[in-house]
Amino acid sequence: MNDWPVEEIPNPDSLFYRVSVGWLKPGDLRVAPGVFRENKGAISSDWEKYSTAAQTRSRQGRPERFAVIRMIAGSVREIDGLTILHSPIQGAVGQIDNRAHTSILGLESTASTKPSLGRKEKIRTELQKRFGTWEIEPNAPTE
Repeated sequence: MNDWPVEEIPNPDSLFYRVSVGWLKPGDLRVAPGVFRENKGAISSDWEKYSTAAQTRSRQGRPERFAVIRMIAGSVREIDGLTILHSPIQGAVGQIDNRAHTSILGLESTASTKPSLGRKEKIRTELQKRFGTWEIEPNAPTE
């Protein structure tokens, strides 16, 4: 087991966000606001300091089923209610370690409240406007 410290992610640094192509309409390469989803309380991403877009894509089985978006940390922080926390995954024996893992918090809930559906959609739309391009497009060949 590793003992990685939690680090502050600088505003200019990139985060890679993996998107399942199952969330996309066939033949449509537009990034839809609905692709931004929490899993276990956070939007999970990888920090470029410890990962590449290709590594982020391949962390899940069957990488061909995923695309990757690049987000800039400072631009994420500018969205009202969102925070970023470097949260390395230090797995037990047999689990995958991920020093690059980062949590974007605040889409589904904050420390004090659960946001309304309108607020959540507003945040998703803002994420889509800021990060509406692919780092690795859907159905791109794997490396």
